[in-house]
Amino acid sequence: MTFPGIALAQGPDPAKQDGALEEIVVTAQKRKENLQDTPIAVTAFNAAALANKNVEDISGIAEFTPNLQFDSTAPLSGSSSAAIVFIRGVGKSGYQVTDDPGVGTYIDGVYVSSSIGGVLDVLDIERIEVLRGPQGTLFGRNTIGGAINITTQRPSDKANGALEATYGNYDRMEIRGSIDQPLSDTLRTKLTFGYKRADGWDKLLAADYPPPAHDNRTGRTPGDVNRGSARLAVEYEPSDKLNFYVTADISRIREATVASTALAVPLDGTLTAAYNAVDAPVINVPGYGTGVLYDSRWVVAPNNKRGTFQTGPNGTNLNVTGLAGTAEWKLADDLTFKSITAFRRVTGSFNRDADNSPLQIADCFSDFKQKQFSQEGQILGSGFDKKLEYVAGAYYFKESAVDDYRCALPPSIGTVILKSDADNSSYAFFGQATYALLDSLKLTAGIRYTHDKKSLLPDFIYDPAAGGAFAGVRTVPYGRVTNTFSNVSPRFSLDYKLSPAALLYASYSRGYKGGGFNARTVAPRPDVLAFTPEKLATFEVGTKLELLDRRVRLNVAAFTTKYQDIQITVIEDFAPGTQNGGDARIKGFEAELTARPVEALTLNATLAHLTTRYTKLLPLSSLVRPEFQVRPTNKLSNSPEWTASAGFDYRIPAAGIDGDVVLRGDWSYTSKVYNDDINSVWLTQAGYSIFNAQIAYENSDGNWDLVVWGKNLSDKQYIFSGDANAAAGFVQGNYSAPRTYGITFRRRF
Repeated sequence: MTFPGIALAQGPDPAKQDGALEEIVVTAQKRKENLQDTPIAVTAFNAAALANKNVEDISGIAEFTPNLQFDSTAPLSGSSSAAIVFIRGVGKSGYQVTDDPGVGTYIDGVYVSSSIGGVLDVLDIERIEVLRGPQGTLFGRNTIGGAINITTQRPSDKANGALEATYGNYDRMEIRGSIDQPLSDTLRTKLTFGYKRADGWDKLLAADYPPPAHDNRTGRTPGDVNRGSARLAVEYEPSDKLNFYVTADISRIREATVASTALAVPLDGTLTAAYNAVDAPVINVPGYGTGVLYDSRWVVAPNNKRGTFQTGPNGTNLNVTGLAGTAEWKLADDLTFKSITAFRRVTGSFNRDADNSPLQIADCFSDFKQKQFSQEGQILGSGFDKKLEYVAGAYYFKESAVDDYRCALPPSIGTVILKSDADNSSYAFFGQATYALLDSLKLTAGIRYTHDKKSLLPDFIYDPAAGGAFAGVRTVPYGRVTNTFSNVSPRFSLDYKLSPAALLYASYSRGYKGGGFNARTVAPRPDVLAFTPEKLATFEVGTKLELLDRRVRLNVAAFTTKYQDIQITVIEDFAPGTQNGGDARIKGFEAELTARPVEALTLNATLAHLTTRYTKLLPLSSLVRPEFQVRPTNKLSNSPEWTASAGFDYRIPAAGIDGDVVLRGDWSYTSKVYNDDINSVWLTQAGYSIFNAQIAYENSDGNWDLVVWGKNLSDKQYIFSGDANAAAGFVQGNYSAPRTYGITFRRRF
């Protein structure tokens, strides 16, 4: 899903006039407050910061956010837009409609349930806040690992607009725009739009396929970009006590399957062995003839990971729509009622050639439909001469989704249909209150009750029309299964202001994520395999400091987490599925530094450390082969031990021109990452660094600028996702985009 709008760098920051750092305002606790007064580990980016760092979609903030991992595709999907998010080692690797994400994404308070379409474009965004740790006492939908809280720009009370155009390598072309048009003193509107496209960068290597025309945008070469979106926002404020905000958005993605390549060919896999023994001698493969085996010839050279021999189905076609309405009614000076009503819908299809070869080992297709409705009510208020601040809310969520997933396996086996028809619902009551025990000492307590209902109608069958040895065989009985879960999660914190520029805090919070059903079953079993909820408890201490007349800002947090009944992805027979793997202990710290040693120079840096270890392993299904089970020495997936970043902005008055030249450079580092739960050697990525840079001219009126930029300047190739299905006989990896560069012009009027 793209989320339309435009985020352009604004004019000079008033704080820069005296050399002090800009005050950052966040709404992490459902009210506007200074980041430095918020006793939660939060990283925040405003529109100017996103533009300066050349962040195109929200996955890009991971380079600058401690202990955040954000992959733009999900294993098994092939989709070029499937958000997989982990914070402090907590997240979810799959996109199945039968389970929940571990990190919640919220847009103007609206929870986005679907991973598919969840890599949101950075357009029309006022602020992104990344909240680390459980956040259930403040958010409508439960979130166990953390939250990405996105606030969009509201319509202005003055007529204005903005336009941005970009051209770059791979024939990249982008245009974004926004128009603010007040219709009266009480009625304001904002229209935003965006479109971008670029040629693919993956190399299609199979003989006689594709034809030459396939190496352009119309042929959908993997790695391409082709998406557009539009959004209308209307704000009505009949009085200073009432405010109504309504938004409607639509997005369209027409891209290739996410770029992938074959990393290894385990010859003892179920599908590999069947194809080589039965199918290879009789199947004529275009460009290769008969007798062609699935073996290491389809694995590309180590220095050519941006290449693939795939010839199977290719495409990500998604349509996303949304309608949301927020009403705020100021009942009294110290009491406000807020209602958030929202509908969202995702429809489309996506594909993957899992074996990355011209052979039919596993060519998969998904016809995907998801829709959600949510209703949230909040009461926000204060009392006892503002010593007490509180928020209380109720939430209802309803989701229906159908994932019609089909894989054409070797013809001797057949085509497996794994159609999941899910109905999920949830309701919750939550609240949090903060009381000032002293002027400098505050106590916060919160609690949440959640009730989830999960229902699945599994249509898991080998297609009778496709033939093969298993044609017509059902893997689980056809019939709806239902389960319910409930949980109570508290939160407590204490914060103390040593001075106006120094905050200390300590907190304890619990989190919960509901259970569900396994949506990938390829071997017959008597029932649908279910998994139980996850639970988590985190203790955190931190400090937030501003030093040297607000020229230096340092925020540090340390935490320890007990993580129970972790939902992991393992290979049952030859299909990945979700099961409870065990308990783990997670420890770590995060530090964020911003400094302005002189008025023209701003420096920023982050450092994060994470250690994970299993403390208990749970028994898995008997169909999980021993070599594919989690071991006591395994680390949690998507949980690098070290991440770091550093960057600078240096502003130079342009000689003879009315404006400034701004130089920006960014570096980020990620240590070894295990990209799956079994820590397979093929998907383990060694530590790597990424370098980005840009040079910009900004005119003194702040109404236009010109930027020359480059990303991944060292052209680093690294694995960020994949499917190490050695049980089936193939290993698929998704590699990073190559070096990109371009020029961007922005105009505000």
